[in-house]
Amino acid sequence: MIELKKNTRSAASARFIVIIDDHAILRNGLRHILEEHGYTVIGEAANAAEAKAVLARTAPAMIILDIGLPGMRGIELAGEILGLYPDIKIIFLTVHKDEEYVHQALAVGAFGYVLKDSVDTEIIDALEYAREGRKYLTPMISNEIVASLASNAAAPGRTAFDTLTKREREVLTLMCDGKANKEIAEALFISGRTVEHHRQTVMRKTGMHSIADLIKCAIKQKFVEF
Repeated sequence: MIELKKNTRSAASARFIVIIDDHAILRNGLRHILEEHGYTVIGEAANAAEAKAVLARTAPAMIILDIGLPGMRGIELAGEILGLYPDIKIIFLTVHKDEEYVHQALAVGAFGYVLKDSVDTEIIDALEYAREGRKYLTPMISNEIVASLASNAAAPGRTAFDTLTKREREVLTLMCDGKANKEIAEALFISGRTVEHHRQTVMRKTGMHSIADLIKCAIKQKFVEF
């Protein structure tokens, strides 16, 4: 098993990139696009294990990462990478348009979120934004999130609990049942890290500062009943 280790080498070139995606054809096409714009692909990987091996021997400035990797979700891998290589900037390249994935990507520290069907026109923009220290959201996703937030704000009688995603509601329901993170992870077939992310997101959206207060508020708002 390959473990990620802190990179003690000199700073990476701002144009050094690693591509992590399980589709070889996409990686080849993406490499071509990047090299046409002056970037250098110094490594490729099809899964988390290969990605860890590549990062153990290279020093990229940026990573283009798929969410739907086999074996380990890209968001979880990103969390591990950024925990050890905080200076690396990660751009997610994905087919997922769900608002939940966007929030997870931003929460883990990603600098960009690009859809695969617009990769040839947007990936360079996302990389340039990242190099400047700015975050990039594909316009389609950005517009949908703005519309969703506006709709939630305008709807009369809505509470913070109404803004939770389906998965966040499932996690909160199990929390109210007294389940620990490990039990929730097993029940929902997700990792403990993902459960903790959802817990923190629920706390942020509802404005609660403790689990006890969150559960009391959930009961008061009739999100759950006993």
